[in-house]
Amino acid sequence: MHRRATLAVAFLALVASRGHSQTTLQVPSTPVTPGVPFPVVLINNTPICIDVSVTNVLTLLQPGGELIAPALVGCGPVGSCLANGAKASLSYTAPATGPGSSGSFVLLCPHGSGAAARIDVGPASAGFPDIHAYPTAIPHGPGGHHIAFPAGGSEWEFANTASQPRVISPTLRIFTPGGSVPAASTSFPSLTVPAGGVARVSLPLAGLAAGPYTVQADWIDPGAPGPVSVRHGIEFSTGTIVDLHFPGGRVLPRKGAISARIAVPRPSPFAPGPWPYVLAVGYQPGTTSFPGGVIAPVALDPLVVGSVVNGVNGLLTANVGTTSSASVYCAHSVTYFPVAPGIGIAHPGPVLSGLRLRVGALAIDPGNTAFAASQPEELTLQ
Repeated sequence: MHRRATLAVAFLALVASRGHSQTTLQVPSTPVTPGVPFPVVLINNTPICIDVSVTNVLTLLQPGGELIAPALVGCGPVGSCLANGAKASLSYTAPATGPGSSGSFVLLCPHGSGAAARIDVGPASAGFPDIHAYPTAIPHGPGGHHIAFPAGGSEWEFANTASQPRVISPTLRIFTPGGSVPAASTSFPSLTVPAGGVARVSLPLAGLAAGPYTVQADWIDPGAPGPVSVRHGIEFSTGTIVDLHFPGGRVLPRKGAISARIAVPRPSPFAPGPWPYVLAVGYQPGTTSFPGGVIAPVALDPLVVGSVVNGVNGLLTANVGTTSSASVYCAHSVTYFPVAPGIGIAHPGPVLSGLRLRVGALAIDPGNTAFAASQPEELTLQ
């Protein structure tokens, strides 16, 4: 009987392992050096064929889910991909300087079932959570904060960088820009996020009007010393948006500065003309409407006006200008996007420490002078 029981357990384990097939990432268990390549093994245990171009399949995120790299995502040559059951040995390099060059981060493969791993670049960060949350489209290139109206799909993702599965009970709440009362909410009493994998869920968007919103996810994280709360902006509409990112995170250090970048998810086979843009910070709740039904995610308060007039007396740099053109390779061709990297936001001084500021961007299509707005985001002054 003992032998039969052992065989039964082994059989059930084999069935379970085959039933839960997922993409996996194998990364060094010791800290890596910024700017120095290190090996990453990508294993595809799903029926989806996965590209093996490292800049297309590996995404670097801050612990809170902010995108560090790559800014643009392409695709590999036609007919070249990682088949089911195959593995690829890749070489990845953490940034030598700037965001992603020091601390602990999420290395993500968003394709197939999704795979996540923790990498320590130099000394590890204290209190690094096991679970990380962000809009599902974030790793897939420009437009990551955009959700097509009406919604229908898995718009939110939880990634687990721990070596064992985690069961969490997250709550997702949706707020209007600057609002304090949720416009919608939903909970997941027992959500399993596989070890080194992701879980994708739907946002409670049914019945909400098109427009900008802030999504807040709250959960108890086994890897963190207490509750974790993550907020990301989304833009819920039928039109073109401005995709706004903060690669260094959204906490503004005292006596320091952070950078922002924008991209317009308007792919073109030719270099686009420059799009005029403005990035503004504000403090009042609300939005501002523009022609064509476009809703900017900030209210027209004095700080927003100051952003446009003089960069809030120089605290904002390159926040008003025109986009340049950046390209990415995809399937034997080059695709171009309007982009504006290198926007700077400096801390205004210790008297405002602890304040949460609101941020939004607006751009104008040079082809038809139509407006496009970003998702709402928030900065916390340290």
